[in-house]
Amino acid sequence: MQFYAAYQGNISPEDMQMFAEISEILRCLPDLTFDLDDPEWRNCKNQISCHLISRALARHFDVSVCDGYFTPGCQHSWLKTKGGSSIIDAYPVAGAAPFIVSAKWPSPWAKLYQESTRFQEKFQTPEFASRLEQTVRSVAEIIQQPDSKPPSS
Repeated sequence: MQFYAAYQGNISPEDMQMFAEISEILRCLPDLTFDLDDPEWRNCKNQISCHLISRALARHFDVSVCDGYFTPGCQHSWLKTKGGSSIIDAYPVAGAAPFIVSAKWPSPWAKLYQESTRFQEKFQTPEFASRLEQTVRSVAEIIQQPDSKPPSS
């Protein structure tokens, strides 16, 4: 599946290049399972989350992780590019593919992403830290593949 921008608008070429690299990594990322006995994840072939993948990508790219809500009520994590000019949603709520949108006016997208610290405690557990390290390693393995391009920083 190819990811594309229908209209680049006021998204910088650097942000578009980074998005292309992140999208390629996500295309290559294998399904990750961490705990097959966890009832919350029973019968799920992929236990990765937006919270994990956003943090793992932030270790390799010049982006910041934002936590909060995608529209009221949907806990979510996403990436902001340097200067906060673009949002990269690497693992969108109910979405099929990552996407990039402008966070600058007059784009309406930024209003759909509301930052919050209400659920930060879930990212402080040893279980989350362990899953994050596994996800970071998986991303690093993809980046280190000979046919993979290094992240732009």
